[in-house]
Amino acid sequence: MVARISKTNRSLIDIHQTLRYHKDTLKSFSHACRRLYGEDFGYYEGAIEGEYERIAQITEENRQTLRDLRETNDSLLSTKTNQTIKRLTVVNVVMLPLGLLLGYSQ
Repeated sequence: MVARISKTNRSLIDIHQTLRYHKDTLKSFSHACRRLYGEDFGYYEGAIEGEYERIAQITEENRQTLRDLRETNDSLLSTKTNQTIKRLTVVNVVMLPLGLLLGYSQ
């Protein structure tokens, strides 16, 4: 599970970085297209920017979901580790006095 979360996180970081670089490009594209194609192109340019914003929003939502999954996974691993430590402590509490008694009796 940890490996899958890590791999997915790397993919989302890559997408986020790519989107960040495209934001500036889209802004300059917007100004250039209005000069080149006229104000009528504004509708299409707005649609492109809308798609960009939609993808950015979805990516951010997925990153937040992944953060929540990572926190949940970390909590589960911590709980499992705590239970294992408790079991080992109980075994140690039982075995240590027996070992001392056997060592002393010889």
